[in-house]
Amino acid sequence: MLRMAFRAQTVVVDVAIAALAFVCAYLLSPSALPDLGFDGRPSLNIVQLTALYAGFAAVFTALFRRELSPWRYASIPDALVIARITALTAILFLLTVWVVDRAATLPRSALAMAAVFHATGCLALRVLRRAVHEHALGRMAPIPQAESGVQPPALLIIGPPALADTYLRDAARSHDRSYAPVGIVGSDTRDVGQQVRGVCII
Repeated sequence: MLRMAFRAQTVVVDVAIAALAFVCAYLLSPSALPDLGFDGRPSLNIVQLTALYAGFAAVFTALFRRELSPWRYASIPDALVIARITALTAILFLLTVWVVDRAATLPRSALAMAAVFHATGCLALRVLRRAVHEHALGRMAPIPQAESGVQPPALLIIGPPALADTYLRDAARSHDRSYAPVGIVGSDTRDVGQQVRGVCII
């Protein structure tokens, strides 16, 4: 039951972000004033447009099973799926509104901004959740301190940056402060000077 509740909560949050994104985009659009539907015109008002946009977002969020992807493990594939969801939501929403009333009350810039706000909001929450999970927000320096306050032994990582990134990510997740990574030795000179999670490739 708890797992199902958590998954439902994930969908609800994503749909709420979609609705809020559309409202903000609609109100920030310079091409039209909010239509609340009190003038008697047979057209969609802002409430109906928002509900329609959020409804399509809910359908695609459930279709792509976003609730099965924990936020603390958010990755690039998750970002690509979110981008796909926002694009499909915007396209189907536009088609529906065009069929209903020729998009008479939809500002032209609102839909583009809504998709950007929608994707940005969903990604930002997941990045923040992962940062909290990996204690990245409170870590100002790449060299951690041991629990006792004593500086842990320095660690020089030898291998490709991709594997170094995997090790550093796993160490952050497991709160492993046994060593202090001070550098990465790779085989490609083009990577020299770049950083992987705050650790320089030397």
